[in-house]
Amino acid sequence: MISPRPLLIVLCALLAVPTCALAGLAPQWAQPCLLLLFLLAMVAAIDAAVGRQRLSRIDVTAPLFLKWFKARPAQLALGFTGIEQVSSLDATLELPSGLTTTTPVIALSANQITAEFVCLPEQRGRYQLTRCYLRASSPLHLWHIRAAKPIKTEIRVFPDLEHEPGGKLLLMKRIGGLRTQRAIGRGREFERLRDYAPGDSYDEIAWKASARRGRPIVRVFQVERTQDVFAIIDSSRLGQRSGAVEQYVSAALMLALAAENNGDNFGLLTFSDRVDHFVAPARGKLHFARCRDAIFDLKASSVSPDFAELFSFLQLRIRRRSLLLFLTDLADPLLAETFLRDVHLVSRRHIVLVNRLSDQDVRPLFSGQLPANQDEISARLAGHLQWATLKDLERNLGRLGVGMSLLTPGSVGLDLVAKYNNVKRRQAL
Repeated sequence: MISPRPLLIVLCALLAVPTCALAGLAPQWAQPCLLLLFLLAMVAAIDAAVGRQRLSRIDVTAPLFLKWFKARPAQLALGFTGIEQVSSLDATLELPSGLTTTTPVIALSANQITAEFVCLPEQRGRYQLTRCYLRASSPLHLWHIRAAKPIKTEIRVFPDLEHEPGGKLLLMKRIGGLRTQRAIGRGREFERLRDYAPGDSYDEIAWKASARRGRPIVRVFQVERTQDVFAIIDSSRLGQRSGAVEQYVSAALMLALAAENNGDNFGLLTFSDRVDHFVAPARGKLHFARCRDAIFDLKASSVSPDFAELFSFLQLRIRRRSLLLFLTDLADPLLAETFLRDVHLVSRRHIVLVNRLSDQDVRPLFSGQLPANQDEISARLAGHLQWATLKDLERNLGRLGVGMSLLTPGSVGLDLVAKYNNVKRRQAL
């Protein structure tokens, strides 16, 4: 694609218009005037052809893969070859929605072979860059010549845990190693047998071992050092409320860091109307990267969750007693009923905690300030009915040994890590 530069417009105004006027007023000058116009057109055409040929020789190289973090400025470097014959060259990028750049156009010179674009990722996810647009001047500066050069770059934008409340502390612990943590209780993992000593409890006596040896023998237990923790993220239509999935992803990664610091294995599962991703529990930097790659582009869909299939999958795939932290919203009464009906498949073997985002509108009727108008009274009544329904659900889940708690928007990861540490201190696993 070409477009005229101001120089060509000025030449046409100074030469073409007077020439045409002279040819009309003086017919004897018609032939020289037409020859002059023809020469001007030929020069412009040759200039455009040479400029397009030189621009076609330019090649653009870009990195194949980049890892960026949300709301953190990043750089994208492009390499150019064959720009020696071009006097002036401008480069720009076609960025998808969610990426912005502070340098939309970069001017290149003949001795410059790279261009660095400073970009700001506004949303996490996976992005593809396919085109780079170039604009150069023709040799006689009569035309602007534009061309689109193909590039192939995949950009992965991850959540920035450093800006999450408590995120920096978890990252510092991960770099510095494990920290000592006071354990309460005697533990559940069998260590060895020893002779009975005064003060030992009778429930610690191993009666079969005492019968074989002919003297009292007791069991010695130790605190479990490696346990399995799962973050189960709901990416169905329930996760579309108030951007819940965005906060669930960061909270799950913070929980992975906390489990790594405590020496536990972390597992991950995402579901909608089916199980979308499942990462078996493990630990280490490679495992954290595997979990991050599994959910960094997770988006909420418009389907309803299938809790029956989810609990059947959990029953078959998770054999060891584990801590299951559900990140979902059971405000829908019908879906909450299905969850309550099928949760017994996993609650008998595992510790199940259901976590949902708190809502200021869902609260008891006579709490907070007085309503200002009739519409606010109606909203308060609706919020009270929903609060009462959730309270009934919480009591019914409690009878099955399932806990239900609220997470504060803006500090979901910190609250989730606190609940995990509370289970660790109580040695409920």
